[in-house]
Amino acid sequence: MASVDPYLWAVFAETPQALRAGGRLAMLKTRSTVAMAMLVAGSIVTSCSSSKREAPVSTAPLKTVPASPATAMSEPAIRVAIAKTQTLVNLTAGAGGALLSDRSGREFGRLQPYQALTVRAGTGSLQVATPSGNSVCSGCVDAKGTAPITFNNSPLGRRVTVWADANGTLTVVAWIEIEEYLMGVLAGEVPYQRWAPEALKAQAIVSRSYALHQMKMRAAEPYDVETTEASQVFRMGHTEEPILQAAIDATRGQVLTCGGRLFPAYFHSTCGGATTAAERVFPDRASSPALCGAPCAFCRHSPSYQWSWQVDKTELGRRLGLGQPVLGLEAVTDPSGRAESVRVRYAGGERIFPGNAFRLAVGSRELKSLWWSQVGDGGTFLRFEGRGFGHGVGMCQYGSDGMARAGRSCGEIVRHYFPGSELTTLYGATTTAAR
Repeated sequence: MASVDPYLWAVFAETPQALRAGGRLAMLKTRSTVAMAMLVAGSIVTSCSSSKREAPVSTAPLKTVPASPATAMSEPAIRVAIAKTQTLVNLTAGAGGALLSDRSGREFGRLQPYQALTVRAGTGSLQVATPSGNSVCSGCVDAKGTAPITFNNSPLGRRVTVWADANGTLTVVAWIEIEEYLMGVLAGEVPYQRWAPEALKAQAIVSRSYALHQMKMRAAEPYDVETTEASQVFRMGHTEEPILQAAIDATRGQVLTCGGRLFPAYFHSTCGGATTAAERVFPDRASSPALCGAPCAFCRHSPSYQWSWQVDKTELGRRLGLGQPVLGLEAVTDPSGRAESVRVRYAGGERIFPGNAFRLAVGSRELKSLWWSQVGDGGTFLRFEGRGFGHGVGMCQYGSDGMARAGRSCGEIVRHYFPGSELTTLYGATTTAAR
């Protein structure tokens, strides 16, 4: 049995029960942040070398590593940034009321059932108004209750934190139990009503793994994930969807590990025929041998399997921040065929962009991927012919659906896209183990 990264258990230090009982909320100091960085660096397996080609798909059975009875943990809560750049925030307590505390954990007030509070951003502080009086806090306002707290008429969770940002605005962070959070992620990430059940299970495993890795990496930050593609898309209000509940229940507590360690289980819409190594797209991020790429013959039904896009050279220069029209470009490709770097020529000279930075600057919705079969020069415009949608790392979502429709199990799907990975059950029990 593979040993499991001790931080997998440490990340659950505040279970939902502990959160309801209270507890200090404090930002880690610089020394603690450095220590965390050292812990994270030590727990990530060395990435594939840049010369290593995509690993072939192994036919070895997927290993499932159960949690030790002595270390199995309760379901954790993830901190989700529900709203950012707010100037005023209104929260309403649930049926059990709520305790209010500041950044240091000092309790300064209590809301009775269904009472509201208003938080305004001040100069270096937060101004808090409740029915019982006004207060001034530094850092954040932390509200903890026994029933969901409401923000903008939407129930968030039993704990909500409002953080003061450096730019003088507010960020609303909901603490959501992770299995409930996954309901909103699956609803936001895939067309679940027409997705194959085993593909939904695979998405649940991958999204849970990604979320827990973010909790590990961002422990010193005010929140773990956002609700957009900056993390993974999260939509509220999907807690009663039987299709989603079945996929999440069947994989409850299961995450992907490599060598007993969490890794960032990336995913994207459509690979176009093969995924690529994480280090080629995200050279500044930690990687894993399980993120070295894999062939894929299952995403041809994606509407973005092949695409074309035309852009004016002047507009392209503007998006790239060149201030002048683009004259031409050439790409250095990785073994999967994607642009690893792009050399752009313009009147002022040349500029080299990392591939992913180029795509994000140009517009990732329009330039759907870095896998281009042709870039045609039309004089005043460039025309890109390409395949796939997304960064191309990790699990291909349309490919997972195609594999499921071909009779593959969720375990076979994640093993295909993350070679050498293992399924580790951190908490809970599943009604049907992932095969």
